[in-house]
Amino acid sequence: MVPQLTSDGKPYGPARYKRLVEECYFISKYTHTSYLDVLQMSPLEKDYIISFIQDEQKREQKQLEQLSQNKH
Repeated sequence: MVPQLTSDGKPYGPARYKRLVEECYFISKYTHTSYLDVLQMSPLEKDYIISFIQDEQKREQKQLEQLSQNKH
C-alpha cells in the first residue's frame, strides 16, 4: 500500500516523483548516460547502479582521506 503522506506530513506522490527524478539525474551525471536512457532502466537496475556509484564514492573518499593523512 502506498502511503498518502511522507513521515514529515507532506504529500507522498510529489515527494516520490522528485526522488525518482533525482535518482535519474544522479545516474545520468555519474555514468555520463543520457537522462532518457536512464528512464529506460528497470527500478532494480537503477538501484544497483546507484549502489555501485555510492560504493565508488566511498572508496574515493577513503583514498583521499588516506592521502591527506600521509601528507601530515
